[in-house]
Amino acid sequence: MLSPRSRGKGSRRVPWRDGGRVKRKRPTWRKQATHSVDEVPEAWDEVVELTYRPQSRRSPAEAIYLLDQEVAGMAIRYTAELGGTRCWPVFTIRVPASCAAAVGAIIARIERR
Repeated sequence: MLSPRSRGKGSRRVPWRDGGRVKRKRPTWRKQATHSVDEVPEAWDEVVELTYRPQSRRSPAEAIYLLDQEVAGMAIRYTAELGGTRCWPVFTIRVPASCAAAVGAIIARIERR
């Protein structure tokens, strides 16, 4: 004889109930931009805004990581802000005017990949 506890459990095994598959948490893009600063420092006299549009197959976290690693090799500080839509992310990168040409070249090289 079946116990009352074991009846009907199979019909409740759906993803949103206990025992369902656990969704992976996606890393936030801010964690991938380890060399960025949170705010524009006052020491930067002139600030230049650059637009970085990653390719559609890249997630925002992957795209900012590529930029972060390239910029970190040159010891340049920057701020990043994510805009656009979920399917078409657009980053606004703020750098000092003295470094704008170098960072612009990095962005152009990454966007071509």
